[in-house]
Amino acid sequence: GNPFFDEVAKGCVATALSLDVTCHVYAPVNLDAQEQNDLVYDIVNNPGKYNMTKVDGLAISTNDPVINIEAINYAMSLGIPVVTFDSDSPDSKRLAFISTNSTAFGEELGKVLNQLSPEGGGYAMITSPSLNLQLREEGVRMALKGTKWVERYPPFNCQENGTLALEKMYQWGADLTVDGIVPVGGWPMFNPDPMPYINYARIYNYNTTSVVADTIPVQMDIMNAGFVDGLVGQLPYAIGSLFVQVLLNITEGKKLEEDVYGTHVLEVLRVPLVLPPVQMNYNYLGGLVALGYTLFAIVALIAIIFLYWIYANQDTRTVRASQPVFMAMLCGGSLLMASAMIPLGIEDKNYTQRGTDIACMSIPWLLVIGFCTIFAALLTKTWRIVRILENAARFQRVKISVTDVLYPYFALLAANVIILICWTVINPLVYDRTATPSRDGWNRVISTYGHCVSSNPDSKGAAAPYLGCLAIINGGLLILANLMAYRARNIRTEFGESHYIAIVMASMMQAFLIGIPIIFLVLNQPSAYYTVIVFLDFAVCLATLLFMFVPKILAHREILAKKRAKARNGDEPSMVSSTEDNGEGGLKFRKRDSGDEPVRVQRRTSLNERKNNSDLDVNVGSTTLRSTRSTLSNSA
Repeated sequence: GNPFFDEVAKGCVATALSLDVTCHVYAPVNLDAQEQNDLVYDIVNNPGKYNMTKVDGLAISTNDPVINIEAINYAMSLGIPVVTFDSDSPDSKRLAFISTNSTAFGEELGKVLNQLSPEGGGYAMITSPSLNLQLREEGVRMALKGTKWVERYPPFNCQENGTLALEKMYQWGADLTVDGIVPVGGWPMFNPDPMPYINYARIYNYNTTSVVADTIPVQMDIMNAGFVDGLVGQLPYAIGSLFVQVLLNITEGKKLEEDVYGTHVLEVLRVPLVLPPVQMNYNYLGGLVALGYTLFAIVALIAIIFLYWIYANQDTRTVRASQPVFMAMLCGGSLLMASAMIPLGIEDKNYTQRGTDIACMSIPWLLVIGFCTIFAALLTKTWRIVRILENAARFQRVKISVTDVLYPYFALLAANVIILICWTVINPLVYDRTATPSRDGWNRVISTYGHCVSSNPDSKGAAAPYLGCLAIINGGLLILANLMAYRARNIRTEFGESHYIAIVMASMMQAFLIGIPIIFLVLNQPSAYYTVIVFLDFAVCLATLLFMFVPKILAHREILAKKRAKARNGDEPSMVSSTEDNGEGGLKFRKRDSGDEPVRVQRRTSLNERKNNSDLDVNVGSTTLRSTRSTLSNSA
């Protein structure tokens, strides 16, 4: 008497006829698992009673997954293959299960309810005691979790009785706390006469949303009359057809393709004339922008303080030893690179299209030029140290001016600027808002995000050629600089500068190796993308400034403390500030200016004298490098 199984039987009979086999359909009188077991025993033991010579296969929709194990296993023990459909008995020896995924089916019921009435409310379910229906209940709950719908009452067990199911719908329809009713089976509508359900709908459809399982013909008639909001159905005819084919394959000795055979879900619903408003999520950064502004402010403040310190102490030995020009480049480069955090937070919520386009293209300019300035300063300082060491090892005197070490910087800067100009002119970055795959129940876009894209994305490679060239130039030189820093790791320079340069270079390499892959993983997640970029930018800038300046400031304070200690002890500073080689291995003294610090005087020797010694100190400018040989110096 269940119209669903009538449709299954039609599929079974029609397919069997086309395959030259016979399909017999039988069901117990009552919804009782033991009665179903007895029917199975009788069929397999007395096939003649049912107009069959023998039973070649059984397809069973179980009333109870545990009680029916006994009958299923008994049939299998007789060599009769058994498959289940619609309701499974997974712990039995059945060979396959043919049905719709029950949990997914329940999820569709919940989705349709929320689609029709996204404003939510209280809902209740009508069910019966079988495993597949319990899974449908869980699916409904999963779909409505996180929505405005709340389950008001426990599921009502109608025992697959259409009259009881419809009575409960009348009761809940009159309950003002129930806004949605979800029968997980079609029992309230299974009556061949649709009027009982139509009478209910005429009274309560205005204040409740009804989404009913199954889509058999009588239900489709009610839907066409406009008395139900939504139907989610299986394909019962397809189920009956499929299990016949599976059983035939088993009897012919063919290997089963799978253990569970799924069928599709059918949705039928009334589309409102006026759809509910779209709840759009624009994925704006919102308050997260404050993070970028704060990190930029920290870097900017530190850079400005260090710049002032360089200016105030430019005539001291500590600053002269490190060359003020390069120290200023580190501050300026860090300031430029950190300033990219500002345009990163510019969105179309508060700015025009032109404003956001300019912000997009300014980001690579600020990052690349800033990084280039920092990196060039560190690279040239490392190259300077290595160059001096190599000449010292050959006992050659070398003078390296600021101009000499600025050449690599200008070359690197020019290469980067040329690429950035080509990028800006040919295919600049522009701001674009892209829809995510998220859709509401009516297939409308409900989520977008803003990001920078090429103005002509269809052009070959888009931004990739420019990014590739910048990566090759700067990445390649970063690797080279790390190798040079490794070579200079054991060189003892005044104030341990080579050691800290190596730390900064290694920190840069590590930050990029970790950060860049993460950036690609979160490209479509604006908040995560923004957070990763600003923290990576902040880490590089802060590491550069702190490692390069803090040790020098501490060393400078130590020198000043020693001077004050000497002054308190009554020691007079030396009046000799430097020496020059007079060409004969002697010493030539220059009187110290009143503003100079006391410095060491070194005795210079001839080349023959140097060869007879095992140590060597090399002085270039105000930087002292000690090679692996020993010292020949007289301090004054």
